[in-house]
Amino acid sequence: MLFYFIFTTGIREYGIFENLFFGFGGIGYIVCGIGFWFMKKWAVYAYAIFAFIDQIALLMLGRWNFFSLLISIIIVYVGYKHLSKMS
Repeated sequence: MLFYFIFTTGIREYGIFENLFFGFGGIGYIVCGIGFWFMKKWAVYAYAIFAFIDQIALLMLGRWNFFSLLISIIIVYVGYKHLSKMS
């Protein structure tokens, strides 16, 4: 019942496209996090692409703020800094 309430409230407030976009984006970020954990180079590249697309979507939806950009930049920077150690 709780999940149904959250799901229906989210759809009414934001729309189905936005919920699906950020839901699949969250899955992508989890996959990238697992790749970071196992020190895979593809995770850095995939995270950078996801972060770029996410920033554009947030800007178009009017929900962009500086901290979302800052967090993405820090994660990509750390990933690129350790890229030579990754397989």
